[in-house]
Amino acid sequence: MTGYLILLLDAHLPWVRHRGEVPRPLEEFWLFDVITESYLPLLGMMTGLVEEGIPFRLTVSLSPTLLAMLEDEYLRQAYQEHLHHRLVLAEQELSRTRKYEPHCHPSAEMYYHRLRWVHDLYVDVFGQNLIGAFDRLRKVGALELITTAATHAYLPLVAHRPEMARAQMRVAQGEFRRHFGLEPPGWWLPECAWSSDVDAALEGQGYFFLDALGLMGAEPRPQACHYAPIQTPSGWTVLGRDPECHRQVWSPEGYPSDPLYREFYRDIGWDLPLEYIGPWIHGSGQRMNTGFKYWRITGPTDHKEPYLPWQGRQRAWEHAGSFLESRQRQAQWLCEQMGRPPVVVAPYSAELLGHRWFEGPFWLEGLLRQLASQDLIQLEHPSQLPGPFQVTTPAVSSWSEGGFHQAWLDESTDWVYRHLHQAAERFLEVRQAQHQRALRQAARELLLAQSSDWLSLLHAGSHAEYARRRLCEHLGNLAWLCDGLERNQVDDEVLARLEERDCLFPELDPEDFHGGLGSGQEEG
Repeated sequence: MTGYLILLLDAHLPWVRHRGEVPRPLEEFWLFDVITESYLPLLGMMTGLVEEGIPFRLTVSLSPTLLAMLEDEYLRQAYQEHLHHRLVLAEQELSRTRKYEPHCHPSAEMYYHRLRWVHDLYVDVFGQNLIGAFDRLRKVGALELITTAATHAYLPLVAHRPEMARAQMRVAQGEFRRHFGLEPPGWWLPECAWSSDVDAALEGQGYFFLDALGLMGAEPRPQACHYAPIQTPSGWTVLGRDPECHRQVWSPEGYPSDPLYREFYRDIGWDLPLEYIGPWIHGSGQRMNTGFKYWRITGPTDHKEPYLPWQGRQRAWEHAGSFLESRQRQAQWLCEQMGRPPVVVAPYSAELLGHRWFEGPFWLEGLLRQLASQDLIQLEHPSQLPGPFQVTTPAVSSWSEGGFHQAWLDESTDWVYRHLHQAAERFLEVRQAQHQRALRQAARELLLAQSSDWLSLLHAGSHAEYARRRLCEHLGNLAWLCDGLERNQVDDEVLARLEERDCLFPELDPEDFHGGLGSGQEEG
């Protein structure tokens, strides 16, 4: 064995539950699409490998907001209805393509059978309980489950008050214990963003991940660069993302750009006449993706050739072999240079595999199968890596563009922080209030306002209006609750409506926002 490979999938979506709104908001389809195209195919694939006796060890980060939506009864039922709706469309597409677009019919057949498989997984195999499906894979040793900040807050920029970052972590810990009955062994820090303030918020022991820059710039300089974990002075293990693994899979020239793969940006929701596609798009009549995409990437122009599913699967297997061969060469060379097996860390967004890169789950399956039949590189869980590790302090960093905070502090987002900081101060002023229901809801609204997803949407310019609305809603709800707590007058009917709308984190404890010590740090 010449090296260790850590494969991590980061699964996260913002809280987009909008019960009672008609028509159903487009944002709920974000969840439905990734369940259909990423989570269920990945769970089905991994469950199949376990049943075959193919050994593998993956690490999966499940965000608290995603867990909250996966367990929500309204969203579970809404998703099953959505899946049935898509199956009816799949049957209709079989007839339409057979008659009018025979070159698209192979893909239509593939979508029909895939949706049947996904439906059977969700209803019959997993019983609408995806959290339980992840947990069963954990219990047999295939997955190491970890967590992230409660609402995926960009921690260095909410940690102006240590209580804020610490509460994000404590609430996440509590949710992980509630779902899985144990402490999280590690953390996926949102955007791999780290600073000394984040270190002060970490409590207990475990590991977390940073971009390679965080280890390259550590003081003193790590002897093995980012190819071996380090240990912070407070006792946490830090693993660094490998740039080469990122380049091969997640860069513009990476595997997902192959001409034989399915084109993400061509969908019948946009291509077909409204008189046909109308019943299958948004209730407002607004066009949207349906998941039925019949074209392959082909090339950089608008000209697209029909997608052939068998070609995509074959190329995914070839790319899995290419990735494994690269890791074997990399590990062998590094082992010779270092005198010990390196640790190569390959983290990817779970939503990339299947949703954005349709063939991603096939690629991962091919990689896991090929890894199981060789012994040069060992797939491992981070908690099982042998130490000891060099003690050093990571550099302030993130995996965002530029390796620092610039994506979160440009002109599209910098205005947000004064409102978040004022909201945090306001909440801390009333945290001794006796009305515990109102205080808990105020804490939920503050956590939701701190979500990095709104900042990401603002920065990208995608769904920016929705992001502003959500920010204003949560900050407004928090202000109303704090006013009532100060006057000791909270309208219980309004409070009940807020509790029903933002009903995540049922065991949230306002005490999580109190001081306390983290990782041996002393309060200033």
